[in-house]
Amino acid sequence: MADKWDTIVGPTQYRDCFVQKLLDSNILIRNASQLLVVDFGCGTGLLTERLRELVSTKTEFVMLDPAQEMVRVVQEKIKKWQKTPNAATIQVHCMALAHDNDALNHIHGTVDLIVASSVMNFIPQKDLHRTMKVLGDMLRDGGLFVHSDWPKAKDDDDDGFTEASAKELYAMGGLSCKSTEVTKFHMANDEEASVFFGIAEKKK
Repeated sequence: MADKWDTIVGPTQYRDCFVQKLLDSNILIRNASQLLVVDFGCGTGLLTERLRELVSTKTEFVMLDPAQEMVRVVQEKIKKWQKTPNAATIQVHCMALAHDNDALNHIHGTVDLIVASSVMNFIPQKDLHRTMKVLGDMLRDGGLFVHSDWPKAKDDDDDGFTEASAKELYAMGGLSCKSTEVTKFHMANDEEASVFFGIAEKKK
């Protein structure tokens, strides 16, 4: 599945919409001098693949995913990326943050931006608080957590985000809500889907 993921899910349109939101919100500044970015739930690395084209080569990426097969695909991609001139520094770790995060102690309190594209809805409820605590601890003061997920469709639905549930999520990581919105992202075959897009900040 991991080897075919990029073609099965038709994810590049969704990814490009996510990146455009980062640019429109002035979260990602083209050719920023230096950033430390965590791609949480990186899958096969499509989001970092695009982001690395837009930022300074001094930017560092840390890619995290609990699925070993996804990480294997990413590692193969990184070998190709690093052959390009002035390639950005990229680390990749296979881990579930709620249970295994010691390898990330070196970035504690230093991360500028965490991106999570269609990830948070898939984290088991029992692991959510611990996961957000680890993510919040990674961020520097003023660092941002940005995610896209599906919005809650009905009041009685268990899945999906509202502004209220997003604020509860951010609070688990010691983060403050900057903004939330339901917007439209392009999907495969140029179809549109409603997407919840949230931004939270680590404050002193």
